Amino acid sequence: MFDRPIPRFSDPDVRMVNIRECGEPIVRLRPRDQILIHPAYHARGFTTADPAICLRTGVVDALVTASMILPRGLRIVVYDGLRSLQTQKEIADRFARAMADMPMPDDERATTISRFVAPLPATEEEYRAAPPAHSTGAAVDVGLAADDGTFIDLGADFDQFDETAATNYYETLCWNGGCTPDDRARREHRRILYWAMIGAGFVGYPAEFWHFEIGTKRAAAFHGRITAKYGAIAPWPQEQAAVA
Repeated sequence: MFDRPIPRFSDPDVRMVNIRECGEPIVRLRPRDQILIHPAYHARGFTTADPAICLRTGVVDALVTASMILPRGLRIVVYDGLRSLQTQKEIADRFARAMADMPMPDDERATTISRFVAPLPATEEEYRAAPPAHSTGAAVDVGLAADDGTFIDLGADFDQFDETAATNYYETLCWNGGCTPDDRARREHRRILYWAMIGAGFVGYPAEFWHFEIGTKRAAAFHGRITAKYGAIAPWPQEQAAVA
């Protein structure tokens, strides 16, 4: 199954999807034989990032299933799961500062930021109706590692916000004949990660090969459904100024 190309896909329109919260609890993800935990934002010094990775119980089950689909010798690395709105804001602020001096129109800069970091909701009502995926506890950022814990080269670092992060980047590069043997290896490993996660019920995100969701509005829309089972579960700040 892993030799299949990653298909071209676009981000679905979620506006017609409603949330019917299932009430499933959040649990802390624990290391397993085929799952490594590397809380990337905490490791990079984000002041609001939790050192633990937490997910809905059903998402943990699906992640374990994905890890069992992997070929022998590979493990899933989990970089992030449930994310507070404060951390979402810190990520957006850092990315915006990094892009501030890049020569591009303001509207293009804003579009680029929103492609890689979900916009912060302006009100609690907006948050409940359309929460950022990581605020539901049902989105997970992942990579691959060898059995000895060495991270596998997938062609872009986690949160490397540029064109190489696109899920289909190496499919397109190799299709056009411009790839090296290393690029082909990156393509094969992206295929392995993609198909293992898809096989466990997750859906991907076109702009970030590491990002997957299950049971969210995006996942429901991707499958042509009108109801998502996971809504906002990260706390809404008592003071809007904390995230505005």
